[in-house]
Amino acid sequence: MENMNIANIADGALVERADEEIKKVLENIMDPNTPSKAKRKVTITLVFEPKEDIRDMSEVTFSVKSQLAPAKAISTSIAFEKDGNNIVVEEFVKGSLRGQTKIDHETGEIIEPKVASRKIGINN
Repeated sequence: MENMNIANIADGALVERADEEIKKVLENIMDPNTPSKAKRKVTITLVFEPKEDIRDMSEVTFSVKSQLAPAKAISTSIAFEKDGNNIVVEEFVKGSLRGQTKIDHETGEIIEPKVASRKIGINN
C-alpha cells in the first residue's frame, strides 16, 4: 500500500485544481480594476467519510476555491430634470459642467462637452 501524498490524490487532480485557483488569484492581483492591497485566499478542503463500520476505507472528497478581490466601484456624475412626464438624464464626462462651453486654450477651438442624454419615462 502506497502512502497518501497530496500530490497524488485523484491522480493529481487536487494539485491541478489548486494550481488553477492560484492562477486566478495571481491574475486578480495583477488586475488594475481591483484594490492592490486586498487579501486573496485559496482554500483546500478535504472531507473524509469512513465507510459505515469499516475503519479501513474512506471516501475522500475535495474542493479548491479562491476568494478574490472584487472589482473597484466606478462612479460617474449625472444631472437630471423633469420634462413633462419624463425625466431627462445627462451623464457628464470629467471636467465638463452642464451648459458650459469648454475652450481649448492652445488652439482656441470650442470643444463640445461629451454628454450622453436620454429620457426615462416615469409612472404617474
